[in-house]
Amino acid sequence: MHTVCEMIKGDFLNLSICDWRTADVVFANSTCYDQKRMENIAELARGMKKGSFFISLTKRLPIADFEVLECDLHPMSWGSATIFIMQKINDPYTVLISSD
Repeated sequence: MHTVCEMIKGDFLNLSICDWRTADVVFANSTCYDQKRMENIAELARGMKKGSFFISLTKRLPIADFEVLECDLHPMSWGSATIFIMQKINDPYTVLISSD
């Protein structure tokens, strides 16, 4: 078995950089994201396949398509942050996010 892990720096909402919805595991260092950004990311995450994982810091995805498997406070270089490990519980649903 061959495992591929790729780190991509860019705007989560710009799928032309990378359509991360096809990934098995997605990580968002979302501590400083505002509510609107989390909502937009959540809408795109609805396009992830059932069983895939989304990991975020401080804020969870604000949709019911993901079950929180773990939610723990961990020390970071800037202080403590809650780590959310979520799993997609339903089939993909694709939406388009406007850039306004």
